[in-house]
Amino acid sequence: MNAYWGDNYHATAVEEGSHLWRCLVYIELNMVRCGVVKHPSEWEWNGIGEILGKRRRYRLLDIERLCWRLRTDDLSELRRSLEWSLADRISRNQLKRELCWTQALAVGSKQFVKAMQPGIAVRREVVIEESGDSWVLREDAMPYNQKAASKETYKDPN
Repeated sequence: MNAYWGDNYHATAVEEGSHLWRCLVYIELNMVRCGVVKHPSEWEWNGIGEILGKRRRYRLLDIERLCWRLRTDDLSELRRSLEWSLADRISRNQLKRELCWTQALAVGSKQFVKAMQPGIAVRREVVIEESGDSWVLREDAMPYNQKAASKETYKDPN
């Protein structure tokens, strides 16, 4: 992705269940978002081929574990839901970049994000804030004296 997005790779801790589902759909749409393909299935190097059962050789994904993390045991339903979700977002042109996936250090429930906070090494202060129906932990990019009063700020004790 670095060749397309122009910045370094970014790791984000994502809570399982609905947060992981939203992240999966978002990632599968990356090459559509940047205009390389019209549908994720046209891009050979993403996970949709494995999830849909089309790639049988050189598999990288643990589909059983993915289902478990998504809290389902019905692979057929997962496949149908993924195909529908991707087609729906493409048809409604819901492809814009979402900062919770591109800049956050952790995404999930408030409890999950707070639990992840101490284990994430950062260079500056971090902010926990609500983002739609999720909470995010991100490095604070604002100057120290201009923080919004509504945000919880964590100061690294080190």
